[in-house]
Amino acid sequence: MDRHSLTVLEFDKIISFLKHYVTSPQGGTICDRLTPLTDPGEIKALLTEVSEMKELLTVHDDFPIHGIRDIERTVSRTKIEGFYIEPPQLQEIRSTLETGRKLRSFFKSANARYHTIETLIGKIFPLKELEDAIRKAIGNTGEILDTASPELHAIRKKMRQLKLHIKKILESLLNREDLRFIYQEQLITIRNGRFVLPVKIDHKAFLPGVVHDQSQSRATYFIEPLAAVDPNNELQILLKEELREEVRILLALTALVRELREELLFNLSLLEKIDLIYAKARLSMAINACEPIINDEKRIELISCRHPILFARTETIELPPDASGEGPESVERLSFDPSRVVPTTIRMSRDRSTLIITGANAGGKTVTLKTLGILSLMAQAGMHIPAAEGSTIPVFSSIFADIGDEQNIEESLSTFSAHIRRLNQIIREAGDRSLVLIDELGAGTDPAEGAALGLALLDHLRMQKAAVAVTTHLTLLKTYAYRHPDVENVSVAFDPVTLRPTYNLVYGIPGVSNAFSIADRVAGKA
Repeated sequence: MDRHSLTVLEFDKIISFLKHYVTSPQGGTICDRLTPLTDPGEIKALLTEVSEMKELLTVHDDFPIHGIRDIERTVSRTKIEGFYIEPPQLQEIRSTLETGRKLRSFFKSANARYHTIETLIGKIFPLKELEDAIRKAIGNTGEILDTASPELHAIRKKMRQLKLHIKKILESLLNREDLRFIYQEQLITIRNGRFVLPVKIDHKAFLPGVVHDQSQSRATYFIEPLAAVDPNNELQILLKEELREEVRILLALTALVRELREELLFNLSLLEKIDLIYAKARLSMAINACEPIINDEKRIELISCRHPILFARTETIELPPDASGEGPESVERLSFDPSRVVPTTIRMSRDRSTLIITGANAGGKTVTLKTLGILSLMAQAGMHIPAAEGSTIPVFSSIFADIGDEQNIEESLSTFSAHIRRLNQIIREAGDRSLVLIDELGAGTDPAEGAALGLALLDHLRMQKAAVAVTTHLTLLKTYAYRHPDVENVSVAFDPVTLRPTYNLVYGIPGVSNAFSIADRVAGKA
């Protein structure tokens, strides 16, 4: 698909809308890789997936898609000898596994009419043994649990008992009446992993023991009393045993992940695909869209369609800080209000494959071209389109758009030069499965010469059997449709009473520019 046209038609903004609805960390990247396809079978399959998901979401608002984590790099690194996965990453693997299992369970009770989605989810490998092994060993916040192994449970039990014993020794020293005056504070603290007491620097001699640290003010020594040295030593030994056992547990879990690496990565790719389908369905619901009918008749009929960018609104919502005083201060919320845009119907047939759109400035000519272009791109990317049920569209192998002022000062390109360079590319590459959209055909130069160039271009594109829609104000181009049965005049309607465009398309007759009326109204506003 022509990259320039994707940019001109603002396909990237549609992708940004889609990103608001993905749930996985990799969802944004997956959306960025989304491009329009050219195989009708693939496109129909994608559209069916979205339709099923949309129907499913209208019935079940508890679809268990949340929980997918970005585990690809972690799982792939298990190929490295001696590598082990850290507890937080293991918890992310478990969360992803759990999401896959919940989705499989969900469809055991879901209606069988969601066949396409159910078939997709049915391909997920059930890896419950690995999920249970991680759940037994790793907590929800990424900590290693006592239940990870009997050895770890025994070591930690001894450690808890020993810590209580050490604290009792230190508390007895803290509570001795004859020693109360030596302490900076009545508390037990830890230095270098050992339990110590804070002693005033001038009173060090009253508490025999090992000095482990000194306060920044140099007023306090942190002393380990002699009575606590042996149990503290024993605690250090247990801490090393605990660490060795934790590493052994992590290595064992990593070995399990390594054995199932291919299955995990396959599941992840499926889950991310399901997440993309979920996002497409959510966007379809938000913009009041429908599944377009894909036809092989080169027929376009977009009934009551709207350009989605025109009724999108992004607002910033200020959030209060969380309990820690941190967290995002604001988030962007995306909303859509289709009622803000007047719907229009765009029609084109194999027999009438060229549309010449004319009429008043600010009447919606350019928007019509962009709407036709962006809805075609959305449909071919497997997305629903904001149009009425029954809307149909063919699959184009390429879409070319020449819309807007592409003047480039650095390359010394005038608007007309840029226009001609773009038209030259279209002439070279457009074929019988192409859609060509040209705004203000013949503009930017002498009207007579511009019209002649426009006529020649239309002759060439018609000979190539491309689908073409152009806008113009040139009278000579308006008369072109009367001489060729495969060309149709389309005008943007204008209310002569209010002197305002109605944004509706009228087929079969050319429009008038109403330049004086438009100028008078705009000048009046100024």
